[in-house]
Amino acid sequence: MGFIKLGRNFKDSFLRSLAWKPAIATPASSNLHAPGQFIYSNKIETSAANLLVAHGKVLEILRGKIPLPEVVELFITNFCDFSCPHCRCAPYRGGNDQYFNFGTMGALFDELREKGIKTLEFGGGGEPLMHPQVNDIFRRLNEQAFRVGLITNGYRFTQEPGLMDLVIGCSDWVRFSLDAVSNDTFRKVHGKSNLNYDALREAIIAMVNKTRQKSPADHRPRIGLKMIIQQFNKHEVLRSIDEALAMGVDNMQFKFLEGHPLALNSDRERSDIIDGLKLKIQEIKDTGLVVEILAGYGGERQELKKCRMAVLHPLVDWDGEIYMCAFFHHRKERHSIGNINDGGFFVHWGTEEHKRKIAETNPKECVINCPMLRYDPVIEYIEKESARFHYI
Repeated sequence: MGFIKLGRNFKDSFLRSLAWKPAIATPASSNLHAPGQFIYSNKIETSAANLLVAHGKVLEILRGKIPLPEVVELFITNFCDFSCPHCRCAPYRGGNDQYFNFGTMGALFDELREKGIKTLEFGGGGEPLMHPQVNDIFRRLNEQAFRVGLITNGYRFTQEPGLMDLVIGCSDWVRFSLDAVSNDTFRKVHGKSNLNYDALREAIIAMVNKTRQKSPADHRPRIGLKMIIQQFNKHEVLRSIDEALAMGVDNMQFKFLEGHPLALNSDRERSDIIDGLKLKIQEIKDTGLVVEILAGYGGERQELKKCRMAVLHPLVDWDGEIYMCAFFHHRKERHSIGNINDGGFFVHWGTEEHKRKIAETNPKECVINCPMLRYDPVIEYIEKESARFHYI
């Protein structure tokens, strides 16, 4: 089954330039996952429907309360083994001594576990797998039965393949920031001349094979690839789908780089890429690969709304600082609600200070096309229809 899903925040003008009429898909549509279906949802996106699981917490938020988080994101390092010219976090990075203290992290795990929060996301910031005690971290995550989503460049797997089993054991999904499918482009996009794309490719295939060896009763993490489309890699976009199929991954995600000298600024050029993707998806419609095109963090601001769901997805940075969401770098002081080194996580959660910071959040400072905005239609659905939810 192959399909393209366009994020709801894509510019209407850009959609009109695509020379095809997007199908409107809603939860009631029987064709939501039809093979070859091109989906543009102006109602509820499939990628946002997971919020229905937390509908009780959504209702608490709508009533002015601050519930427990549904997931906590961790930036466990503030350094990276890559030097990607396009990385939005690069200006804020430090040296390889800037990483989450393992003892402090363990205390945080215990605190979250006591409150029933068992879902964590690891991203960056820096590259999470470069933490000097990464094996101990994932061993503990397995022992304490946490479930994890991991965003990584994955290159450490090429040097330490044994880490793969620990990651697979506790992960629900792993997304590799691939961005290229040849050695020359891989080195250019990631800013290092000594990188080996072929070695990473083999590591990804090894992970896919390991997940397939697990029994259906076990957790089988979904393995995905991501490409930030830009000047350096635009010629490899279609080829990357062939690579995804050859590797056997579950999904392939594309996002256009925005607001950067390497971004594609021509609507025609972008539209040609999407037209090519449409044809490619038709070719692979009988495969299991899911292809997504998401809006990049930039362009024209389509909506000016206060985020309501970031409270379900806070972030703890490598130094213990607690932020209301992952897009905090340009507003650190205004977006922080405290530090776990000062009494733990929950001593800062749901306080009057926390409520004040939420109330004072300026949506003009929020990242354009923030992925949290895709939940707005789901929030409206929960608000209107929650009375019927338990009447199956």
